[in-house]
Amino acid sequence: MKFSDRYNFEEIPVVYGIKNTITNKWYIGSCLNFKDRMLRHRQNLSKNHHHSPKLQESWNLYGEDSFDIFILRRLDEKESVDSYIIENEYMNKFDSVNFGYNMIKATPLHGRFKLSEEAKLKAGKSRMRKVVCINRHTG
Repeated sequence: MKFSDRYNFEEIPVVYGIKNTITNKWYIGSCLNFKDRMLRHRQNLSKNHHHSPKLQESWNLYGEDSFDIFILRRLDEKESVDSYIIENEYMNKFDSVNFGYNMIKATPLHGRFKLSEEAKLKAGKSRMRKVVCINRHTG
């Protein structure tokens, strides 16, 4: 699949991979809504604001058409709760932290933060750049 196929993507929980067809490097992720996640990846990459500087640099160098998207595993309800375990298995398989675009291994907290409506309003009014801090020991 290509990013241009994004409107045909399903809204399903998956572990997915984004592969650069020129360098054979991978970005591995998991999500509860594959379609939404791919739309956000493409939007962030197109605006030069992706959270993985390694993936962003490669996207800027090789362009959108150099990337293929794969559903590595569909997740059932039970698996989606601990998707980070399955995600880590694929990250190890493709060595996507050392020889790829992932920045850190997935953790139980990965992708689980939700802002309250009040926090969203405050963040929207802020003129400061948003920063994400990750504790190396706990993820």
